[in-house]
Amino acid sequence: MKKRYFHEVIEEEEKILAIGLKQSRLHKKERLEMALVSKIKERGKELSTLEGHDRLQYLIDIARDVEELPTADKIEENKIRGCASNLWVVGIINKDNTMSYKHDGESYITKGTAKIIIDIVNGESKDAVSKLKLEDFKHLGIRELLTMQRQVGFASLIERIIRCSLQEREKTLHEVLMEGFREEQEQRRLEEEEDD
Repeated sequence: MKKRYFHEVIEEEEKILAIGLKQSRLHKKERLEMALVSKIKERGKELSTLEGHDRLQYLIDIARDVEELPTADKIEENKIRGCASNLWVVGIINKDNTMSYKHDGESYITKGTAKIIIDIVNGESKDAVSKLKLEDFKHLGIRELLTMQRQVGFASLIERIIRCSLQEREKTLHEVLMEGFREEQEQRRLEEEEDD
């Protein structure tokens, strides 16, 4: 048996820990993705208790709870293409890499459909939302109730939600100011070192 030095043992253990940590992170991402799809399926089970017309009425009822978006957010960039009526979705990535969405629309069915989907993804991790696919939402059983035009809008809505999660997180004003402050401090420190 080869004699090993203390630093060799430590290095080997650090490598093993690093591999374990990396695998743990990968498993966590997979669990988050599976949890989100499970959440969609669970919501679909809840909705399945409602028959055709009752389900549409439910969409209309929950649409009434949607807060109106400010006019500044009702811009082309946030508009969902292909909807039978106008629908806007705004998505932001929070500091903790979770997603927050707001929406508004001109039709109760459109707003209600968006509300169900947005309630599912709000607060979920950016990574988990970015891995979603249109097929994951078939479990909701909503698409089948919609006209062909609204189905196109439904697909565009999902695409927009996913696209928002793929963007870079916008920094808050505080973060921008702090970044500038740190750069300024570093510049002063470098200047002081040059003077010495």
